[in-house]
Amino acid sequence: MTARFDIFRVEMDGRLYRLGTAESIEDAKKRVQVFAANSKRGFCAIDQTTGETVILKAEQIQEAS
Repeated sequence: MTARFDIFRVEMDGRLYRLGTAESIEDAKKRVQVFAANSKRGFCAIDQTTGETVILKAEQIQEAS
């Protein structure tokens, strides 16, 4: 299966740093949880099918789990 989402960390200057891919938004949230353990920056996932950007805030994802 092809990964649908690209996962990015938002740098201090607003640039995006690509961290990897995920097949679903749920998988993307799980990956961000791992990345967020070492970074307090923002994250986003871009849906390759629709072009939609989903903002993933590490603290909200951690609270939900």
